[in-house]
Amino acid sequence: MKYSICVIENKIPVIDQRVTSVIDSSQRLSISNIKYLLNEVPKNEWEEEVVYTLLEDLIHAEFFTSAFLNPSFFLNYNAEQEPYRPEIIILDWDIEGIDSEEYLLKLLEFSFSLICIYTGVDKKDEIEKIISQQRFNKYSERLPKLIFKGDENSVETLINLIQDKNNENFSFRFGKELRNRSVDASEKMLIELGKTTQNHISNYFAYSEDNKFDLIDFFAARYKNYLADIDFKVLEESKTVQATGVENQIAQAFWSHRIYFYGNNSRFVKKGDIVKKKDQDEYFLVINADCDLNKFWHKNQGSLAIIPYR
Repeated sequence: MKYSICVIENKIPVIDQRVTSVIDSSQRLSISNIKYLLNEVPKNEWEEEVVYTLLEDLIHAEFFTSAFLNPSFFLNYNAEQEPYRPEIIILDWDIEGIDSEEYLLKLLEFSFSLICIYTGVDKKDEIEKIISQQRFNKYSERLPKLIFKGDENSVETLINLIQDKNNENFSFRFGKELRNRSVDASEKMLIELGKTTQNHISNYFAYSEDNKFDLIDFFAARYKNYLADIDFKVLEESKTVQATGVENQIAQAFWSHRIYFYGNNSRFVKKGDIVKKKDQDEYFLVINADCDLNKFWHKNQGSLAIIPYR
């Protein structure tokens, strides 16, 4: 599978007179723009020849390569134009006039992209000290890999990193397909629903401010169908006997998502709700299926399935 990669680097010569009529420096530079720059501006005329070499090597390695001159351009592009989620981001640490540490945090918070820091060898200790701070701890699985300017093996280092992440990280391995299938599912549902009117939708679904789940279940079922074709077979080979430490915390979080699939802001009781026995200090966990609870008196004859909660 080919991977998309975004280089955030201000030494790309987009203000050169030979290219200004073709390229907008504040926008995303496509792979075609980058190839045009590499052809039109000789390597020895780039302010940093290592940037020319990096872009050339990425394209030769068949990465879907794009670029921005500034991390703020990248974030603005996503906010104002269209979602762009590359699998890998290469961030030049030495861009003048920006706080690289703050932008690194923003990029980590923004999406699940692997981030590599592009810098000189002399910045190694400084950067490693910064990313060891507590506020970066929750991104430990994506703490940046350093790629040093002038390293002839930088793209090979990147390829090895991708192979490692592809073998060990679920979000990296399946992220692109999950995103693409989710977008496809949304489009197909919009096409289907676009054949009717809002009045028809109101008649087809039991929608109210207190109960939105009939319509949400319609969407959820179709998302499930589109995602069901993804081959997750590799997960069978990755099972461990027992989870400990941080893995237990992750398991608890996964289970809570399964119980509280819907945020219960309505007056209706849902599966996973904790209820208290009136006038007594006893609590119980509701285990009825939501589809049964939605038709409570007709489906359950008014009986609620609960277990003691301590």
